[in-house]
Amino acid sequence: MRRSLGWGPGLLALALLCWMAVLAGDAPLEGAPESGPPAEAAGAWRQIGPYGGDVRSLAAGPDFSQLFLGTSNAQVYASLDGGRSWRWLSEVAARPDFVVDHILTDAADSSTLYAGVWSTEPNGGGGVFKSTDAGRTWRSLPGMAGQSVRSLAQSASHPRLLVAGSLEGVFRTQNAGQTWERISPAHHQELHNIESLAIDPKDPEVVYAGTWHLPWKTADGGRTWSSLKNGMIDDSDVFSIVVDWSNNNKVYASACTGIYAGDSAGRAWRKIHGIPDSARRTRVIRQDPRNPAVVYAGTTEGLWKTASAGESWRRLTSPKLVVNDIAIDAHNPSRLLLATDRAGLMASADGGESFTESNRGFAHRQVSATAFDAAGGRLYAALLNDKEYGGIHYTEDGREWRRVNGGLDERDVFALIYARGPTGARLLAAVRDGIMALDSAKNTWSPVGRVVGRAPEPPRPARSTANRAATNRAATVRERSASTPANQPLSSLARHLEPGGYLKATVNDFFQAGPDQPVYAATNSGLFRSADSGATWNPVSPRFPVTAVAADGKFLVAGGENGLDLSFNGGAYWFHVYLPAEGMPGRVNAVALSGELLLAAGEAGLFRSPDRGATWERKGHGMPLGPVPGVRFRPGSGSEVYASARLTGNVYVSDDGGQSFRALERQGLVGSRLGALEILPRRQSLTLLVVSLFDGLFVRELTALATASGGPAPRSNGR
Repeated sequence: MRRSLGWGPGLLALALLCWMAVLAGDAPLEGAPESGPPAEAAGAWRQIGPYGGDVRSLAAGPDFSQLFLGTSNAQVYASLDGGRSWRWLSEVAARPDFVVDHILTDAADSSTLYAGVWSTEPNGGGGVFKSTDAGRTWRSLPGMAGQSVRSLAQSASHPRLLVAGSLEGVFRTQNAGQTWERISPAHHQELHNIESLAIDPKDPEVVYAGTWHLPWKTADGGRTWSSLKNGMIDDSDVFSIVVDWSNNNKVYASACTGIYAGDSAGRAWRKIHGIPDSARRTRVIRQDPRNPAVVYAGTTEGLWKTASAGESWRRLTSPKLVVNDIAIDAHNPSRLLLATDRAGLMASADGGESFTESNRGFAHRQVSATAFDAAGGRLYAALLNDKEYGGIHYTEDGREWRRVNGGLDERDVFALIYARGPTGARLLAAVRDGIMALDSAKNTWSPVGRVVGRAPEPPRPARSTANRAATNRAATVRERSASTPANQPLSSLARHLEPGGYLKATVNDFFQAGPDQPVYAATNSGLFRSADSGATWNPVSPRFPVTAVAADGKFLVAGGENGLDLSFNGGAYWFHVYLPAEGMPGRVNAVALSGELLLAAGEAGLFRSPDRGATWERKGHGMPLGPVPGVRFRPGSGSEVYASARLTGNVYVSDDGGQSFRALERQGLVGSRLGALEILPRRQSLTLLVVSLFDGLFVRELTALATASGGPAPRSNGR
C-alpha cells in the first residue's frame, strides 16, 4: 500500500481541485430510493468504485425501469433508470457469508421483493427474506429461517404462491410467505439439494424441481413426485428450468451435461445441440416474453441465443464472460441486462447483438492496493481475481474509472506505489513474480527492479544506546542470532535473488516517506530499498518474510508473519519483536510511525509502543481485539490515529496517540468487512480512504470525522 503523501501544499492544491466535488458528494440519483447511505450527507462515507464485479441475481419491476441486484455478500443494489446507474440499497442480513442467489419482484405488488439466500460457510444456513418497502428493509421469513435456499419461484397465475428449494427439499407458501410447508418427502434419497425450480404458468399445482442429480416433477402440489430422467444423461446437475409461457408442455432445462428440451411436460428430454461442451454449464435460461422461439442461455462461456426454439444457437458475447442471471424487458425484449462474474452488469439494447458495461454506482470488487498521484490527481486501485476485467484502474474524479492493463496479462496486483524520485515519478505495481512499472505515455506495463550489489555480511555491531535499549526489553525482543535462519548473510540473499536480474520476490507492501526519499519493498524474501524509483533494489535485511514496512531515516520497521523486526542503523542489524498477544500474534498487516510512537496493526489486534519498540501493549480501550488491517496517523499529527477493524466493519479514531479509540459512524459503508486505509490530501483538508474487502473503496472527509464520532474536530495541518 502506498504511503508517500507529503508532496507540499501548493502542488496538492493544484492536483486535487478535480476531487473537490466527488469527495463532497455527488447529487443523488434522480428518483433514487430514499433509504441507503445518503452520500451527500456531511460526515457520511461514500462509495467511489472501482465499479463492476460479481453479480449473482437480477430482478426487474413491471416496466424494467426499476431493477434490483443481489451479491455474494448479502448486498442489494437498485436502479431506477433501467440499469444505467445503481445505488446501494440494503443488505438482506448482516451476514457477509450470505449469497443472494435469487431476487423476485412480486408480480402483484412491485414494492414487495423476495430473496433466496444461502451461506458460504458450512452449516451457515440462509433462508427466504422479504421486503415490503422496495428493498429498503428485509426480514427473514420464519418458516424458511436457517434453510440453505438455492432456488425460488413465484406462480404467475397465483402470486401469493411461491416455492423455495433448499438442500433439504422443496417448500411452498400459499400466503405470500407467512407460513411454509414442505411439499417434497422428508429424507428422500434423491429429492433434495434443489438447485432450480419452475411453476407451470397456467397450473400452480405443477412444479418442476432440478436437483444436483436429475429433475423431478409434481402435478398435484407435492403429494406425489416423479423423476424426469428419460433422455437426460444420468447425474446431471440441473441449474435452470423454464416452462414455455406459450405452450406449457414445452420445457427447457440446463444441466452440467448440456441444455435439454421436451414437448411432453418433462416426461422425455432431447439434448439440444449447437452449444459446445465447454460452455455447457448453463446457469440460467430465459425465454423472450414476446417471442417464445427466442431463448437465451447464460453459461460459463458467454451468452448464447436461439431464435428457433433451440434448433440452432450462436454466442453473443466473449467466451470469457460468465453469466449468472438475465433480465429481459417485458415491453421491449430487445433490452437485456446480464448479471456476470467480474464484469458486473452488461446491457444490450439490440437483443444481445452488442453489450456495454452498465456499472455506475455498483461495486462488488476486491481491492488489494491503492496509490495516489498528487500531481496528476489520479487515484489508482488494484483488483484481485477479476482477470481481464481486473488489474489496475484509475480515476481522476471519483466517478469514472479507466483500466491501465496493457502488459499485465491478467496478473493480480498485490501492492502499489506512486514513487517520486530524483529522476521523475512513476507507478510501481507488485505482481506475483516481481515488480512492474507503468509507462504513462503508452499506458503499458513492463518489468523493472534489478537487484544490484552484494552487501557484505555485516559485522556484529557495537551496541549503541539505542541498541542497548532495544535489546533490554523484558523478553519482548531478541536479537537475530547466527542460529536463526532469518540471519542469513546478505550476500547469500543476493545470490538467491540473482544479482543483476529482476527482483522476483513477492512484494506485500511499499513505503516512501516523501519525494526523493528511498522506496522500500516488503517482500517474502526480506526488505529491499531503491533510490531510483524502483529501477534497482538493494537488500537491506536478512531473508525473512516482510508483510509491512515503515521507515524514519535509519530506523526501519518490518512487519512479519509473527511479529516485527526493527533496525536502528539502516538495516545493518535487526532485532525481532515479540508482540504481547495471547498465543501467537500472527501476521502484521500495517505499521505506522510518528516520532517515538510506533503502531502495529495485526491479526491479533492493534499494538502500541511509545518508545520505538522498547515496550509494547495490545490496545483494547475501544479498539476491537480481532484483526486490524490498517492504521495511519493523520499527517502532521502524532496523536490522531485511524484504524480499521475487519470483524466489526468499522473505522476507529484516537486523539491520544492510540491509547484509546472510539468508533466512527458507519453511515454509507457497504458490507461489513474492511481492509487497509489511507489518508489522502485535499486542498484545505484531508480525506480518509478505506478499502472494503469486497465492495470497493470508500471515502469520507476527515475534518468531519471526530465531530461525527462524538469528539472534538481534528486539527488542521494546513494541507
